[in-house]
Order: sequence, then structure tokens, then C-alpha cells
Amino acid sequence: YMPERVDISRVMFGCSACSLSHHEHQNIVFVILLACLCVLFIWKFFRHLILISFNRDLAIVVGIKVKIIDILFLFLAALAINISIASVGAFLVGSLLILPAMISKFITRSPTQFLLISSILSFLCSVISSFIAAYFGLRVAPIASMLLFGLLIITYITFRYILKRV
Repeated sequence: YMPERVDISRVMFGCSACSLSHHEHQNIVFVILLACLCVLFIWKFFRHLILISFNRDLAIVVGIKVKIIDILFLFLAALAINISIASVGAFLVGSLLILPAMISKFITRSPTQFLLISSILSFLCSVISSFIAAYFGLRVAPIASMLLFGLLIITYITFRYILKRV
């Protein structure tokens, strides 16, 4: 048995926006289902997750089953990253996890705002970069990463030096 050859650029950057095959369409369906599952999990356990992140001991005392929520959260995160890497590449997954969170850190003051702003930024960046990639026949990941990094620089300069809030 010879394993299939792995295209490292496809693993890193995903497929180009204009060349989606049947396999990528299946991945998109999995991503949508997983997104719904993640939203449902966060909606159901949001207060528990916030309490666990700020004071784990208090969450245990209150009666929250911390270990079960931790395992569910880690399982969903691992599943999301795995499916996302297969769809859009490791480079874009890394960018969509880290950069919106950094941008949201400068803008928001509450965990709810943080979650909402970082999710909206990830979604908008994915949509905008997909359109740009489809129009120019490029890959989505580098465009999305450049958009988010540019927005991070603008946000940092604005909040650090102009508004002096950081």
C-alpha cells in the first residue's frame, strides 16, 4: 500500500476559491454542520465557560461539571481545526483563530463582545477574501491572512496611539 502524495501547499493554503471539487463541497457541508454544533455548545454553556475561564475552583464549588465541559470543548475545538484544515488549509485556520482574537482584544471590554466581534471578523474576512480570491484566481488563505494582519495593525495603531486605550 502506497499512501497518496500530499501536496504541502494545499495543506498549508487550502484550495483556490474557484476550483472547488466534490470533495471540497463535502468539507463545506461538514464545516457548516460543525459551526452549528459549536454555536449550540457555546449558547448552551456560555456562562459555564466564562466562569470556568475566570475561576475554575468557583465553578467546581457551584456544581459545574468542569471536566465534562473541558472535554467537550477540547473535542469540538480539535474537530473544528481538523475539518477546517482539510477545507481551507492550516495557514488560514491559524490566522482565523489568532488574529481576530487579537483585534477583538483591543476593541472590546466584555467576554460576550469579544466572542461576537472575533466571530464576525473571522466570518467577514473569510467572505471578503473568498470573493477576492475567486475574482483574481488566487488562494484564499494568504489574502485572508493579509486582510486580518492589516486590520490588526490599523486597530493596534488606532487604539494604542490615537485613542490611547491599550
